[in-house]
Order: sequence, then C-alpha cells, then structure tokens
Amino acid sequence: VTAAALAAQGNPAAHQTELRSADGMVLARTVLLPDGTGYLWSDGLPRTESDRTYQLWAIAGGTPRSAGVFDVDPKGSAALRVKPVAGVEKVEVFAVTLEPAGGLPQPSGAMYLAGKSP
Repeated sequence: VTAAALAAQGNPAAHQTELRSADGMVLARTVLLPDGTGYLWSDGLPRTESDRTYQLWAIAGGTPRSAGVFDVDPKGSAALRVKPVAGVEKVEVFAVTLEPAGGLPQPSGAMYLAGKSP
C-alpha cells in the first residue's frame, strides 16, 4: 500500500469498503475520497493467467462501470489507484471480476469479490 493510499485511508471524509469473496473472506478494500478518487488494495488474491486480469467495477443504479484493471504480484497482493468514474455520483457497490487482459466495457462473468459502499 502506498503512502498516498494510507493517507486516504486516514481521511475522515473517505468511504471505505471491504470486498468479500463468496465465502465471506475479505480479500480487498477500497477507500474513496469525496472527489471520486481512491485506492483499492488486496492481499491473498490468486494469480491470474497471462491472458486474464482482475477488473474493478463501480456500480451505481444497477449499472457497472469500469474503475480499472489490476494484476496481483507473486504473493497475491495488488494496488490500484482509482480515478473518478464517469457517470457515477455515488458508488453503491464495488465489485471485482476476472476478465480478459485489458478488461472489458461490461463484466463478462460472475463477481469474484463484492462490497456495499457506505
């Protein structure tokens, strides 16, 4: 986790979300600042094949919008700087799917991780 991510996490105006797997394990967290920027970091995600990547989705009004793609290191850790997502005023749910390398405009499979935003 970068120093900027830690600073964002400590911001009292930030919204933090735990992203859980189907079995309830917390495998990622997001912190979103009032300006729409933020961070995702994870620990313990399985590595992907070279032709696959994880993709973060910001869901508002039932519509998922891409918030970025990321890969994990050999230890299963990842970090992603999140930029404001066009068309999303308030994120209701953050979710992670496994997608083809480079990501897609819409999710193609089941949500691997999900968490309701406060």
